[in-house]
Amino acid sequence: MRPVASGQELAEAIELAVRTFPRLRERSGRGPNYYPSRFPEEADLQVVAMAGERVVGLALASLSPDGATAGVGEVAVHPNYQREGIGRAMLAELEARATARGLARLALGADVEVSGFYIACRWEPRVQATIRGPGRRAVLDRLCARELANCDVREHEHDEVICVWVAVEGYDTALAEQLSAVDGCSAFVMFTRTLPSSRAPSG
Repeated sequence: MRPVASGQELAEAIELAVRTFPRLRERSGRGPNYYPSRFPEEADLQVVAMAGERVVGLALASLSPDGATAGVGEVAVHPNYQREGIGRAMLAELEARATARGLARLALGADVEVSGFYIACRWEPRVQATIRGPGRRAVLDRLCARELANCDVREHEHDEVICVWVAVEGYDTALAEQLSAVDGCSAFVMFTRTLPSSRAPSG
């Protein structure tokens, strides 16, 4: 496990991701130049597993606008190399690299079919809600008084958008569906991994 070493390796990793998830670009909105445009500045967040000279696994992340989080976009292992611990090892390598950068957390979206894997890797399921529009603060206040009452809620406002993260038990889509029904709000289940700070004072 190591960061991508060249543009060619990154291209191979992206090709494996597209083969694994045929509708990847349609689903994620990340086009073919998304990760190459961030290479080499974010190469430490683009982890690959190698078998000789061949890319057999990938965990590709990119810095979020807040500068404290990296969003993990694609995680895939070639079918011939699955169930050998490669996925878990790539996530551990990515966590180590992100910690060395001083990031606070990693975040990713995942389907229910693979949710058990991320929970086993000690990632925490959360509902992420995005609230847009001039009345976003009032919408959040109403949600906190009703749907999110007594919930563990964390929020961040950036570029006239409020992002809210709500801790949930397991892969629970009920809350995400409830929040998405509110005007101005969209929500989905995601996973986060809180990282130890590499910038903590020593002594």
